[in-house]
Amino acid sequence: MTAKNDYCRDKSAPDGSSMYYATLYESDKNKHLLYTLFAFHYEILDCLTISPDPGVTRIKLHWWLEEIGRLSDGSPRHPVSKALEPIINSNPLILDYIKQHFLCIESLLTNQNQLTSISEWKLHWFRTLGQFWLCTEKAIG
Repeated sequence: MTAKNDYCRDKSAPDGSSMYYATLYESDKNKHLLYTLFAFHYEILDCLTISPDPGVTRIKLHWWLEEIGRLSDGSPRHPVSKALEPIINSNPLILDYIKQHFLCIESLLTNQNQLTSISEWKLHWFRTLGQFWLCTEKAIG
């Protein structure tokens, strides 16, 4: 395993986590794909939860938007992006799903003050997770 793959595994499926057990009997290839995609998902979610300051959140999300651009150009910097690169090279459509997923999560931040009920929030969140699940299904095939 490489450092970028170890980072993704540790981020998405630490020992004893639900993701660890959910992928226990998956093939190594599927584990790698799932760990990488979920690590990306958690990195973006961390942007929303790491700081109570909306300005910091926006800066972190903007950095990830730039990182997605670098990933598109073949020059990613983050370990998760570097792990995503060969996955995207083998299936370029995954990059579109990653962009859509990012934009859905970003819209949660933009719309959080406009979502007035728990049911609206859940609907918006499930739409975000739906985009992410499309991405993982495309990756696994």
